[in-house]
Amino acid sequence: MRITSLSVSLLLALVSLGCQPADSVDRLRSCGLLTDGYVSSQPFYLPNDCYDRCYGRATCEELTETLCSEDIELLLRCDQECAFRCADDTLLPIEAVCDGRMDCAGGADEADCEVARPFGEPSCEPGFTRCDGNVECTDGSDERYCDFPCGDGTTVPYWSRCNGAASCSNGADERDCARFTPCSSL
Repeated sequence: MRITSLSVSLLLALVSLGCQPADSVDRLRSCGLLTDGYVSSQPFYLPNDCYDRCYGRATCEELTETLCSEDIELLLRCDQECAFRCADDTLLPIEAVCDGRMDCAGGADEADCEVARPFGEPSCEPGFTRCDGNVECTDGSDERYCDFPCGDGTTVPYWSRCNGAASCSNGADERDCARFTPCSSL
């Protein structure tokens, strides 16, 4: 088996910190797909709690098939359950809601928005905190320009933590990192 780019997107969505309760991470670990340790946050699509619950309810077989093959059944099921639905049943990604651009016929995706953000501007989780290690804005801007302490008096950009390449001279940024189990070993 191999990990596909679609699988990587799902995996990153499942493990991005600050974007989901621990149940999807715990589910991946209980299925043997993720080791213990710090889960690196990435500036990719960040699911809402609905997606987290949907992925968290998936069976180990469904997660493995989604992560290690071209199977998109779980992705489609979670989209049907969690994506924004226009009146004509068109599904929109979460980022398209309240972005200042009408994507639904009739503009339902822009109705009842507290403040519409300009098109292309990132959306952030309510009450997000900068530099806490949790990506809470769709473009990762809340964690941009933050530092990770190496423990020897130096720092490196936080985004370099657990990225597979030691940035701290003592390798502290690559310690205690969660690792994904390669599909070939399943």
